[in-house]
Amino acid sequence: MRKSSHYGEVNTQLGQTLRWLRVDAGMPQRELAEILGTHQSTISETENGKRPIRIDFAERWAAVFDMQPWVTFNRISTKKKRSRS
Repeated sequence: MRKSSHYGEVNTQLGQTLRWLRVDAGMPQRELAEILGTHQSTISETENGKRPIRIDFAERWAAVFDMQPWVTFNRISTKKKRSRS
């Protein structure tokens, strides 16, 4: 597997997890963007796996929803393990 393919998959899975956090909280993308000091398009591209996710951005995103960043990443590794079974 090529590195870019792997990173794309990780970005997609992390984006889906971050979207789940936002939607579960009933928060529109625009509101989250304002809290994080970014644009709504950045939130959308991140959730759709079209934008690489920096660790500090994922940490701030998780903090908005009172979660530890490792919980966010753990959700991804758990999904990967299930899909391999």
